[in-house]
Amino acid sequence: MSNVAQEFPAQMIRNAAALATEATGKQAVSDVFHVMKNRIKHGGYGSSYDDLWTRGMNGGPIQFEGVTGKRSGSAFLNIRTLDQAASWSGTDVKTLKSYINALTDPAMQKSSAAHVGRALEFRGSPQNHMKLPNTAWRGTANDNQFLIGPDDPQLPKPKIKNINLIKNDKEPLVIPTIRKTEKKKGPLSIFGF
Repeated sequence: MSNVAQEFPAQMIRNAAALATEATGKQAVSDVFHVMKNRIKHGGYGSSYDDLWTRGMNGGPIQFEGVTGKRSGSAFLNIRTLDQAASWSGTDVKTLKSYINALTDPAMQKSSAAHVGRALEFRGSPQNHMKLPNTAWRGTANDNQFLIGPDDPQLPKPKIKNINLIKNDKEPLVIPTIRKTEKKKGPLSIFGF
């Protein structure tokens, strides 16, 4: 084993490897990573980057097919070096280093924050997927569409019963009358007086 210190933390190396399966190019990788940071802040997707890469939201389907659908999620979690990351992702070490540098470049992160905003979801480019409404997209086939609108048209709608006080615009909800069923007694009848 070498005594040379590792150039990057293992988590950052795993992030770069996973991002290599989700985007192409430094700015595109930075944009996807901004969504990851948004998801960490949100809390419903997972509490760590490894959670986000390898698990679905609240027990739902896996979020990143490139990490666990086409490759081994357990092998991903065991990545510790750039060589392991390159082998797992099919990306060369030089490209992975450029992705790590993009993730720590303040100007690139600022550009991603402005472009992606608070988006939590993204899909492939219109050329590789389909054009979706309410998205931010940089314009190339390598750039993902970031869903910046209120709804993601591809996610199932939540099965939550909506409680409305009005049945429709014309007919108000009728609240049943509460009827007293006990015999009338004085205020102290519960004590036997």
